[in-house]
Amino acid sequence: MTAIPTAQQQLDFIAKIQRLFAEGEFSATYKYALLIALTEIAVESDVQDGRELLVSNRQIADKFIELYWKQTVQYVSGLPETKPGILVQNHGTQAAIVNAILSFKKSYSLSTSPLRAAKDHNEYRELQGRVAIVVSAQPLNFLQNYGGVNHSFIYARQKGQIMLLPGVVYCLRTFQGLIQQLARARWVEYIKGHKDNQAIVGQAGDLESFMFESARTNLTTLGRLLKKLDGHHCFYCGETMQSNDVDHFIPFSAYPRDLGDNFVLAHASCNRSKSDNLASIQHLENWLNRKQKKQDALQEISHEAGIVFDAQASKSIAHWAYSLALQADGSAWVKSKDFVPISQNYILALAH
Repeated sequence: MTAIPTAQQQLDFIAKIQRLFAEGEFSATYKYALLIALTEIAVESDVQDGRELLVSNRQIADKFIELYWKQTVQYVSGLPETKPGILVQNHGTQAAIVNAILSFKKSYSLSTSPLRAAKDHNEYRELQGRVAIVVSAQPLNFLQNYGGVNHSFIYARQKGQIMLLPGVVYCLRTFQGLIQQLARARWVEYIKGHKDNQAIVGQAGDLESFMFESARTNLTTLGRLLKKLDGHHCFYCGETMQSNDVDHFIPFSAYPRDLGDNFVLAHASCNRSKSDNLASIQHLENWLNRKQKKQDALQEISHEAGIVFDAQASKSIAHWAYSLALQADGSAWVKSKDFVPISQNYILALAH
């Protein structure tokens, strides 16, 4: 086991990240996407100490496609002074990755298809390769530049891959919330501030939801399918429910990525009460048992609803979330107004 970074090393890392945002050049949105991609890869890995991590350019490209796929449909603000359009992501011509995804969608009649359908397509690997070339030539080359100097503090370049340096995975996992919040906020600011987006966006205030969250139609479909699989009962309280409301088991606010087996049916009241809290041990064990026993069905449902399914990633995310909460002496939600301390038992449950 490799030693984790010291408190000072962690502070130095996040200070450099902040300098990157403050002093780096952002002529396109690629660097924001790269920071989000790297934090997700770190959280979804099995590295929990100070070890380095090899990451292929194709892995990063896959994350880029997932991030930009949602943004290659027309944004419709509904405001009278605007017109529908695809958001411009680059100063000058449209970003190459956006054009590559648009071309792929058009060539294979996938314009209205969810990303899940695209990943199943025979030519998806070709798209992944095209995006990997752009990622390698642009954001991977320039992300670590700030103040006019290259600071190789996140990764070292290798042929077809990068090496996340010792301690970096740990720091990315620790500061995931801050880094993603900064990257998303700056990305939205970039889109709003781009002159070519003014006629599309106007004074709209829902850009972040459009850019980063699953479509409500997908979640409606998912809820209907989950009811067929799990029955007409709230996952948390067990009582009968008529609606198809779904809840992120690991809160979206803690980890803003939609994965199929992270969704459960929940009463509106249970959903509101749980809010952004982690669930208690009995709910966690039920979730883990459900993942194990119904994995194939959950995968099929996710595909039908157009939502990405990755059983290992969702479990790694849960392990990360509960580990951070344990370190912070956090509490877990049992039911309305009922919380219990998070203990090592949660981590042991996730280790099996």
